Amino acid sequence: MSDAGDRVDRLRKLAGLMLGTSVRGCELRPAHGLDVFLVRLPDSRPVPDWVEGELRLRVLTHGWRLESRERVIAAALDPGEELGDALGVLVGRAVSGLEIARPGGVRLLVFPVHSGLTSASDAAPHTQWSLWRPQGDIVSVSPGPDCGWTIEPSTMRAADGKPI
Repeated sequence: MSDAGDRVDRLRKLAGLMLGTSVRGCELRPAHGLDVFLVRLPDSRPVPDWVEGELRLRVLTHGWRLESRERVIAAALDPGEELGDALGVLVGRAVSGLEIARPGGVRLLVFPVHSGLTSASDAAPHTQWSLWRPQGDIVSVSPGPDCGWTIEPSTMRAADGKPI
């Protein structure tokens, strides 16, 4: 196994300490990202002696989202007041799984950095990604409860007058 693969396996074992823990609370910290405070449940797996007290998962990137099977509940760049309420759904729930991908493979993950839920003053959805088709139109995808998308003609033209 490569050194990178060995490091990923060790990271998986360390992150596995979160399995079976319960979320005690969440805190948004502008300078530090999202903190999720975890506590061991009485019936959770044994942990090494060096693990004491509370675990804390800190997410320092804008590349996170909270979702159910039906919809995106919240994502990193949503307004703070909306995020605080949305993150409350985690409290009391147990961590049942996690995924850490091994380096070396190539994959492109595209996901929203905000849930697409808009306030009354911001009625236009934010396009997260688009597909420019050879027919000269654009498929634009927005996040949100209904994962909205539109197909519109391209207004951009090449030098020869054809749609880009």
